[in-house]
Amino acid sequence: MTALVLLVLAQPAGVFDNADAFQELEKSGGLTLQGRAIKDSKFWEYRVVTETALPVAALCEHIYEWGTKGTDHPGVKLHKVLKDTPDDRIVYDQLEQPVVSNRDYALTVRRYRDPDGVCRIRFWVSNDVAPVKPDGFVRMDKLWGSWRFEPLEKGGSRLTYTLFADPGGSIPAFLVHGSQKSAAKDSVATGIKKVKEAVEGKR
Repeated sequence: MTALVLLVLAQPAGVFDNADAFQELEKSGGLTLQGRAIKDSKFWEYRVVTETALPVAALCEHIYEWGTKGTDHPGVKLHKVLKDTPDDRIVYDQLEQPVVSNRDYALTVRRYRDPDGVCRIRFWVSNDVAPVKPDGFVRMDKLWGSWRFEPLEKGGSRLTYTLFADPGGSIPAFLVHGSQKSAAKDSVATGIKKVKEAVEGKR
């Protein structure tokens, strides 16, 4: 494995080991939204927690596929898979934004299946392997998050989703906090919907 590939696959130091507590922001529709400040950033990291009757295996399979190969994510103008393995993919996205400049980034998405039955999916920016930035685009270099699916004793799963996104450029933070909260909740709601459709389609 080359040094470049090792660099690309390495997780950003400290991103997934942050011990700072989340604070609860709101509860609605079975979803709990939490948030916490990120050091040296004007943007927050958001976390959504919910429970679903869907099993971990189905969530683990279909959220990974939808997240890495789906082309129906809000704002996505162009989506390419740059690397494709069963549990490790690198994707490149271009986002079309109203009012502000378009954004782009390359993202590593990695899936883990733990011995205790928990499935985790983590994603982080890997712009070292991104195509040349198009004219007029702003490249996002601070973006990460995760999905966690944990089996419940009563059946079903506890789902936890986290997201931090710094859009870059000169966008004031107050203009995006609301949309980022909505994006986190929408990702969870849409992800569960996609898994239900996939499971029902196999019956």
